[in-house]
Formats: sequence, C-alpha cells, structure tokens
Amino acid sequence: MNQPTLPPVTDQHRQRALQIMGWRGWTLAMALADPIRSRALEGLAARIRTRQWQAQHERETQTVRRCHPVTGAWRTQRVLGDYTEQGVIDAD
Repeated sequence: MNQPTLPPVTDQHRQRALQIMGWRGWTLAMALADPIRSRALEGLAARIRTRQWQAQHERETQTVRRCHPVTGAWRTQRVLGDYTEQGVIDAD
C-alpha cells in the first residue's frame, strides 16, 4: 500500500504538543533538550500533524446496503461521495 507523503512536523505542532502535555515550568527548548520528554513530545507532535493532514484529506463516504445477486444475502458497503440508489432492474 502506498504511504502518503506527510508534511514535516513544525514548531507549531511541537508547541501544541507541549500545551497538551501540561508540563508546568517547561519551555519548548527545555523539553527538546531532555531525551525522554523530547521523544514523547515528538511522538505527540507527529500524531497532531497526521490527524491534521487526515482532516484536510478526508473523503466523504456513505453506507449503502446491497443485495448479493447469487446468494441474496444483504451486505453493507461504504461508497465515496454522494450516492444515488439504483432502481430495481426488471428481468423481463
């Protein structure tokens, strides 16, 4: 599966991650200098970046119920975009 090319983690992502962590008395420079806190900060900043990218590239889907033509069993499928239900096909 092709992985999307994500933008790099920015200082805004790191600053937001520092706010979420809630470390009192720690600045961004101090947290990045500490090996343990910097790894936690970079991981959360990357997660923030990824979720931000996903929200910008989200595609609208709808759930559609379909009947299997051979077995007659009902299945649920997600389709992209707007969906106009197909009418019943008569076998005359």
